Amino acid sequence: MATYASYAVAKNFFLSLQFTTATGPVMDSVFDATHIIIQGVEISIIGVNSASTSCVTNSLLNLPIVHCGRRTCKKKKNDEMHEEPWVECSQCNRWVHQICALFNGRMNKGTTIYHCPFCFMAQRGKKDPHPRPLGAKDIRHTKLSRFLEDRVIKSLQDVHTRNSTTSPSKPTPVYVRQLSNIDKMHQVKPKILKRYSQHKYPCEFPMRSKCVLLFQEMDGVDVILFGMYLYEYGHKCPQPNNRRVYVSYLDSVYYFRPRENRTLVYHEMLIAYLAHAKERGFHTAHIWACPPCKGDDYIFFCHPEDQKTPKDDRLRLWYITLLRKARDEGVVTRITNLWDENFKSDFNITQIPYFEGDYWPGEAENVAKAISDEANERLESKSKKKAKARAQRGLRSDGSVEEELGTDSLIVRMGKILEPMKDAFIVAYLQPRIFACAMGIRHKKELNNSNQHGAEIQRAPSNLRVGQTKPNSPGVDKTSQSAAKANINDPEARDQRINRERHFDETEDKDETIESEFYDTRQQFLNLCQGNHYQFDDLRRAKHTSMMSLYHTHNPDVPKFLVTCSNCNIDINSGCCYTSEQDTDFHLCQECYKKMHKMFSDKFPFRRSIVGGDSQAQLTEEQRRDRHRSIQLHMQLLQHASGCRNQQCPSANCNKMKNLLKHGANCTTRVQGGCAICRRIWALLQIHARQCRREACVVPKCRQLKEQLRALAQQQAQMDERRRAAMNAAYRRDGTKLAL
Repeated sequence: MATYASYAVAKNFFLSLQFTTATGPVMDSVFDATHIIIQGVEISIIGVNSASTSCVTNSLLNLPIVHCGRRTCKKKKNDEMHEEPWVECSQCNRWVHQICALFNGRMNKGTTIYHCPFCFMAQRGKKDPHPRPLGAKDIRHTKLSRFLEDRVIKSLQDVHTRNSTTSPSKPTPVYVRQLSNIDKMHQVKPKILKRYSQHKYPCEFPMRSKCVLLFQEMDGVDVILFGMYLYEYGHKCPQPNNRRVYVSYLDSVYYFRPRENRTLVYHEMLIAYLAHAKERGFHTAHIWACPPCKGDDYIFFCHPEDQKTPKDDRLRLWYITLLRKARDEGVVTRITNLWDENFKSDFNITQIPYFEGDYWPGEAENVAKAISDEANERLESKSKKKAKARAQRGLRSDGSVEEELGTDSLIVRMGKILEPMKDAFIVAYLQPRIFACAMGIRHKKELNNSNQHGAEIQRAPSNLRVGQTKPNSPGVDKTSQSAAKANINDPEARDQRINRERHFDETEDKDETIESEFYDTRQQFLNLCQGNHYQFDDLRRAKHTSMMSLYHTHNPDVPKFLVTCSNCNIDINSGCCYTSEQDTDFHLCQECYKKMHKMFSDKFPFRRSIVGGDSQAQLTEEQRRDRHRSIQLHMQLLQHASGCRNQQCPSANCNKMKNLLKHGANCTTRVQGGCAICRRIWALLQIHARQCRREACVVPKCRQLKEQLRALAQQQAQMDERRRAAMNAAYRRDGTKLAL
């Protein structure tokens, strides 16, 4: 059953769909139809009179059973355009697309006064201008973003100086910001881990994930034009990933102005990052030059239709041109590929870099499975039929031939797979090879020293560890003991002591951790854009998408997605949302629930949830540091309180955390109902789940939240699988053509 709140809405609805009413054509003054005919089927609807805005139900919506055969169906593509929302001018009553008007439906509530561009220009200068919303410039700089932005601005200024006679206009402002900076653990796939367990192959690789975006100010609006996701494996990461960086994803749209500087700026972004990584002690950069599959987007949702997706050879040329320019500047010392470095001759598996999302780790998992299956088949049966089936698959027995020759069958097979496509796996040396060897030796020494230090601590008595002194030892008085206790309780003194004891390395990221629900992974930002129809297919949409992305960045508490009221068809962006427990797709806004919820008795009961509001407050540096320290202390307390079974625990904070967890388990209002305590607990649990590496964690909801994170990672893995499959199919076709 459908209801229409006003005559204008109903009239525009039927005019847009070009329906024929049973009572005749739609008139300008009166619309009182009770039936409509859709493809010969008469359907009862609600009558609406222009003299009254109240809706009266004449009859229920009765649909006859219609059997549709295949011949009556039409073949259609899933390319229907999403209807854009409108906004009405409060002065001249014009209707304007929200996207065209850059109207933020999340921030502007139903009572907001809006002026269309015509009325705004007419009143310009008569009233004080409204404060400009927070944009890219208001996002705090990191050392990386400032380094990249300075390089990009300098390159644009140099071009402008050279071409000042032909193009006197100055380039518009550009901003580079880092939206995510988090520590992650890259897990090694199970087949590889099982196969090389005797080689003491690492089960995981610690890394730092970064998201960097480039904005350009266009017509007063900051527009996202370029983005990249980067993985840094620092000095603490075990070999073979030690001191390497991996360019995971890179995406762009062609709206940069002036257009002739677009490639220059996009090249400079990556060259500047490589220069920054080189200064921090990384010695090798890796790139997989693979264009997206048809229908896939890397970072930005819906690229312009006339923006061509580069082919394999053109994309490789783009990267090689960039790296040659970096080599001329002294940033890169040598350009090669993964096959020449690690697969041309028989290499040890522990010397081949293993990156998350890269081609060879995923393909090696499939090859390891094939080798294992062949070995099982060979043990079970040696029939000619199965041998023939193996020959048709192009696999050589179970790898025993290679192993008898003293070579690794997996490495040999991967070398054969990678050789035709070796140019796609680019390796750029940022430092001379002797530097990489020296850093490898240094890492081994640091690892041995840390193991010896740990062994000494374990051998020491429990009441006397390395670095401690007996309380009654000579030369230590009570004053120094009390001062030491005071320093232990002082957070600043504790941080200074930790910094003195910890060995500092230049690859350590001095920028603070930046966690974002929207930018931590490529898939999260893509899901945000897909769910809200934030698209980049034309400039006006790119402006609106960038505006909304910045709004989410500055207001992390607002919900990612809005639901539409099933009665008035308006997005519920404030107040309360009432969701039917019988039909979870049925929602009512606060106003409709108060007035008309009794009409929907078949949808009872309703669950109330509070829609988040804005939070545009900006934290100072000291507040941000205190917040980070407080979060870390709360994480330690949460872990302790979840496993503590001592009813008389001496820690007062432990009892407080236990009471909070007990409240979260028994509260009936919960986060959806607006409980502030539950919201605080849920935020702590989410932070813990992202950091937790325990298989059997005692913290509540940890396993559930980890499953959600795994589901998100599974989406990413599916895209990586499609990339590998498309690349294998493309080179298989090329090999067939060459054979013919």
